[in-house]
Amino acid sequence: MELCENAVELGFTATSTPREVVSIAGKLVDERGYPESVYDTTRSLMRLQRQLRTEQAGAA
Repeated sequence: MELCENAVELGFTATSTPREVVSIAGKLVDERGYPESVYDTTRSLMRLQRQLRTEQAGAA
């Protein structure tokens, strides 16, 4: 299961708020069976979000 692709399907973006990121992580774990805890999934999404923001800043 690709974390980033599934998260984007649920509305994840580089500008998602922390509350939205936690909500998306919960949906990934509870509804889509992502094999990590909500906590670990949230951390992974926040890491991805930082990377996206860094890439966007570099492209600007």
